[in-house]
Amino acid sequence: MCTEGMGVICRSDCNALCNQKHPGGQGFCDGIWPHEMCSCSYPCGPPDPPGPPDRNCRGGGGACDACGDSCCSQRCGSKFQNGVGYCEYFSAASLCACLYTC
Repeated sequence: MCTEGMGVICRSDCNALCNQKHPGGQGFCDGIWPHEMCSCSYPCGPPDPPGPPDRNCRGGGGACDACGDSCCSQRCGSKFQNGVGYCEYFSAASLCACLYTC
């Protein structure tokens, strides 16, 4: 079996995203809540698919607005190389956090 990170925060559609890219695959949440990422386990076959980019830097994407994680992730994608984002909620505000390749 192979495993590939899908590059998005884990949501209810993780399994569907996995099956879209790897038919017959099984999506699962990987990481520590609330920052779990969607990953996909699927039968391997030659050639091996390229692995996901390393997202080992963190930056800010501004305030989260009404559209939440999807807008935040789009903002991070346009601001940073291989950027993905999610909203972090605090008592008085929510901020867009970006993970990206550096």
